Amino acid sequence: MKTRREMFNHVFGRRSSPLRKAFIAVGVLVFVLSLVNQGKAATMLKDPTAPEVKPIEPKPVTINADKSALLVLELSEHLANPEYFAAPLVPGVTRLLERARASGILIVFTVPHPFKGTPYGKVYSGFERRASEALFFPEGFDKFSDGKLKTLLGMYDIDTLVITGIKANMAILYTASKAAAEYGYKVVIPVDGIGVLTDYEKEYTLYQFRRYPAKVPELFTFTNLDMISFRPGK
Repeated sequence: MKTRREMFNHVFGRRSSPLRKAFIAVGVLVFVLSLVNQGKAATMLKDPTAPEVKPIEPKPVTINADKSALLVLELSEHLANPEYFAAPLVPGVTRLLERARASGILIVFTVPHPFKGTPYGKVYSGFERRASEALFFPEGFDKFSDGKLKTLLGMYDIDTLVITGIKANMAILYTASKAAAEYGYKVVIPVDGIGVLTDYEKEYTLYQFRRYPAKVPELFTFTNLDMISFRPGK
């Protein structure tokens, strides 16, 4: 009597075995069908409320200084170190501040709360912050968290925010999201004016702004630092 192994080899071991060919054909068919079903499942998994995520094409914008504010987030004295990851932002943000000041727009700075009381607990000295320009030290990534920023913007009847600074996936993401999704502000993001440690952080942040449900993405405008001009207030 043949052993089980000998019987297996007798049935499946021969290349010309019809049964062996049939099993191979069935295996290939099952594999192909599984791929097709996966493709159908991926196609079916859609969110009808999600907007189409289109590529960003920065465009020039003109800001009404009377109804807008420039938020410069977390750009502290660390920028004095040319090796600091956000140091490349300095020239563009400096030019933006010059144009903004000439227009009379409301300017607000924030510095990370942990730096308060330390040599880094101030706005980068190269920006030459003026006494009339607000400075807050919110504890969270969301700079609306302590209510001070929202109160100040309300006093000036602001409806548009230009947001620059660091980090894209922290202060920029949380503050801009709250501004648009919860408070209904129009938000202008200079894509070359948000500092990051990795490209992924920036790509993720900009993706989120374009992926929010309802009509929130319509509140975002993407530009570059040198594409922003200001229409002086009255």
